[in-house]
Amino acid sequence: WLKNVEQPQMFDLLPIVEVLENFMYRTQDDILSPLETLLSVPREKADWHMLPICNECSYFPICHKQTEQEGRIGEAAYISKGTRSVLLSLIDTEGANKNETTEIEELDKLFPSQQIPKKIEETLDGSTLASIMLALPRISAARTKSLLPTGNVTIDFTAKDD
Repeated sequence: WLKNVEQPQMFDLLPIVEVLENFMYRTQDDILSPLETLLSVPREKADWHMLPICNECSYFPICHKQTEQEGRIGEAAYISKGTRSVLLSLIDTEGANKNETTEIEELDKLFPSQQIPKKIEETLDGSTLASIMLALPRISAARTKSLLPTGNVTIDFTAKDD
C-alpha cells in the first residue's frame, strides 16, 4: 500500500486538520457534521456515487456490483457528483417512479436519442448543459452494456497553453 515507495514517508498533517475537523465536528449545535449525517443513514439508503478514484479502494468490487444491480448513474463512466446531482434533480422534477425503474432507465426515458429536451435545456447554464451532453452517451453505454462512439472530440492542452 506504499504505492512504489520503499519506506513510509513523514508528511505534515497540519494542512488537512481543518478539513478533517469540518468533516468530523459540528460547526453549529443544531446542524449535524458531515460525518454524523453519513452515519445517521442506513447503509442501503446512503447517498453515494462511484467515481474513477473508487478503483483504488478495496471495497470497489462490492460498490461496483451494487451500482450495476441498482442501475445507478455511477455505472456510467466519469460522471461527476455535480452532474449526478443535476441529473437526479431532473429525474425528480419529471416525476419519475424510482421504485419501479433504475436511475439509468429513468435518464434513458428523459433523454430519448441522447437529446436534451428544449424545456430542460432552457433551465440549464452552459457548463451544466455541457456536462450533461457529455454524460448522455456514457449513460446510454451503461444502459446497453456496450461501447458507444460519442462523436465528441477532446482536446487537451498543456498547463502553459490552457
